[in-house]
Amino acid sequence: MLTVGVDTYIAIDEVGYYAADSKFYQTFLALTDEEKECLLCKAAMKIDLLPLTGRKKSVFQTMAFPRDHQTEVPENVKAAQAEEALAGLDSEMIKRRELQSQGVLSVSLGQVSESYGDVAAAGSMSGLYSSEAYLLLRPYIAGSAVIV
Repeated sequence: MLTVGVDTYIAIDEVGYYAADSKFYQTFLALTDEEKECLLCKAAMKIDLLPLTGRKKSVFQTMAFPRDHQTEVPENVKAAQAEEALAGLDSEMIKRRELQSQGVLSVSLGQVSESYGDVAAAGSMSGLYSSEAYLLLRPYIAGSAVIV
């Protein structure tokens, strides 16, 4: 069972608040609670593995957020977890990301072909499936700057 602040940033029933417009939200709702927890836990772990700026607010907290300058977990971190969890249901995108990470630049099956752009595109090198999650987390990722 997931515990907010210990192994997740959001509870199962908060996913819709942050990502109800995702095309995979209805698929998520049809999952068992155990499957939902698994997706949320994986998404939180991926976020916590990112090279983040600053330090944890407390040495006693198990998760990466809040950071030293924050009093609570930012809303965009919670939204990023929801987006990443739902992206974990997109098997076609996951296959594409795996091919890209292996250096594949194009795939052809009969008359259908697909070409991939730069592997360094937003999120693909971060380990996240969701580019939306990456963009939400970008302010906290070391070495990523928003250029205006």
